[in-house]
Amino acid sequence: MAEKQTLLDILLNPENKEPITLQDENGEEIKFEQVANINLGGDKGFYTILLPIDKMEGFEENEAIVFEICPNEDFDDCVVKMINDEEKINAVFDVYDEMIEKLAANNEKIQDLAKRCDSVMKKYEVAPKFNFEKIVQTLDGADEEDIKYFETKLEEIERSSELIDMIAENLSLKEENEKLKEKIRLLEEDMFSKN
Repeated sequence: MAEKQTLLDILLNPENKEPITLQDENGEEIKFEQVANINLGGDKGFYTILLPIDKMEGFEENEAIVFEICPNEDFDDCVVKMINDEEKINAVFDVYDEMIEKLAANNEKIQDLAKRCDSVMKKYEVAPKFNFEKIVQTLDGADEEDIKYFETKLEEIERSSELIDMIAENLSLKEENEKLKEKIRLLEEDMFSKN
């Protein structure tokens, strides 16, 4: 039998897609969708942004609510407290907005890298299994370090590709051409094995 998850387990589980159920002051259950967890750093607190699934009195439709996550002494469970302090709420949403901007920038970079990579792979027919969608899927959720690593490897591949073009155009050395294609294939394997 699976061990029952605590509220803290559920809130900190990035894979959780189930609604989070809390009780109001009257003991009524309210279901929420979790939007994000925000750590303001230091002793400023750890917060979660929750979106009520059903209409809540005193809140607009689709209005997210900030709760402070207060772990118990053993850090094995927690209680959550709704925040009414405008300054804290604004600080939490400022960090959330920065996260969304960074995520959008990363997604844009991933799309660009995938297009470049897909173009090289199609041109040289070296890795047909890694199409545009597969590359985006591989990089989905990658952090900046992983994206930078992928970009560096892609730049090596593009430089090798340019050499292939130069050799094919100027020297027509098929053997060298094949060696460079093999180098690209090995670079691609390395690039995808890291993720």
